[in-house]
Amino acid sequence: SVDMIDDVQFNNAGRNNEKYAGYTYDNSAPNVQDGTNSTIKTYLENWYEENMGEYDNLVATTRYCNDTSITNAEGTNIHYGAVGRLMTNKTPQFICPNTTKTYGGEYSLKIGLLSADGASFAGVRYRMDNPYIYLYKGDSCWFGTPYDFSNNHNTIFTVDSSSYFMFSTYSIRLSVAPVINLKADVLYCNGTGEKTNPYILYID
Repeated sequence: SVDMIDDVQFNNAGRNNEKYAGYTYDNSAPNVQDGTNSTIKTYLENWYEENMGEYDNLVATTRYCNDTSITNAEGTNIHYGAVGRLMTNKTPQFICPNTTKTYGGEYSLKIGLLSADGASFAGVRYRMDNPYIYLYKGDSCWFGTPYDFSNNHNTIFTVDSSSYFMFSTYSIRLSVAPVINLKADVLYCNGTGEKTNPYILYID
């Protein structure tokens, strides 16, 4: 994870449609990511080109999850898969479930968002402060995981300024913490990986 970027919407495409919880939406079929980019996906990919483009050969293509599987649905209201795992059963997982929707799913990308499941493994909990986790930066930020579609509004998992799970309407502006993964053969020449002494990479 790299430092947070301020003031980004998850999506500004419109309201009153569940599909805007998707990292892409209007895909040609479930579990296919060939549709329209969300605002945050376009933003992160532009940020990557501007700030990481010259280091692209060091960055691995990685799987990212925008879990739009369903925990339950009542009428037009939907609770997505992570709600059952993280709020009810407390069983986060690294496997991205298949979706029946033509939005969201698993993505193979150079840059993305941490999933709520990944944040749970890192120590984020619902209404339980944990200021020792690396995500604690005194600011709210987006995860890549939808929470629900209710009353014609999408909400997305976020981490709040006290470091626990919250949920925010997709059209508001929050910080975003881009996630990249380095290739396995990238070497470092100095540092311990701590915030005050970060790894210094060997770049040939």
